[in-house]
Amino acid sequence: RPPLPEDMKPRATGPGGWGVGDWPRSPVGLSWAVTALLGTVIATDLVAIVSGLRLRGVWKDLAAGFTAGQGGRVRSADHLHGTLTDVQSTVFLVTGILFILWFHRTRRNAEVFDPSVQKMGPGWAVGGWFVPVANLWFPYRVADG
Repeated sequence: RPPLPEDMKPRATGPGGWGVGDWPRSPVGLSWAVTALLGTVIATDLVAIVSGLRLRGVWKDLAAGFTAGQGGRVRSADHLHGTLTDVQSTVFLVTGILFILWFHRTRRNAEVFDPSVQKMGPGWAVGGWFVPVANLWFPYRVADG
């Protein structure tokens, strides 16, 4: 890190242990990645809905009367839907992880700008999502200050 200017020497430490003068890290790259992944989540959701409707139509045709040629169609539709479900889950998980990383970074940056406003440590920006029941309001409290 480059040395801090004289007017930004650490004077106080917030709940997360950073001094006021610590340099913030840019959350811009993470925000672009999270935004792109949220768009990907939407796209995979829409594709999974279409795939599910196609699978439903195949099962409906199968219920009406099974013919020898429908077995391959059923397997194909089922395999496609299963693959899309796996992709959808993976994209959702990666998006959640990157969002939590972005949330933590922005919380740490907020501490640099005004540590007196922050009542909860930056660890709660991550851990608050995993505490049962508290995850309904802890992330809001971390973001609100």
